[in-house]
Amino acid sequence: MFLQVKHLKFTFNLTKEDGTAEFNDIKLNRFAMQELAGNVCYVTLRPPERASYLLVIYAKDSTDKVSMNVFQVTVQLA
Repeated sequence: MFLQVKHLKFTFNLTKEDGTAEFNDIKLNRFAMQELAGNVCYVTLRPPERASYLLVIYAKDSTDKVSMNVFQVTVQLA
């Protein structure tokens, strides 16, 4: 069963797997885009080089002041 929430807010953080957050002084978050379409949150990655990246997506019910849900995945570009 899925929880029906009407007011979700999303944000994300993109780093290299080693913790590096920049490429040539540009934040890696600039190489990703998050958008909402209907009931779906899309995250598109266009990383600047082949490497292993860690993508963390945060979701929060805007009516709930305390809790936050986190999804974490490692993306490898060979």
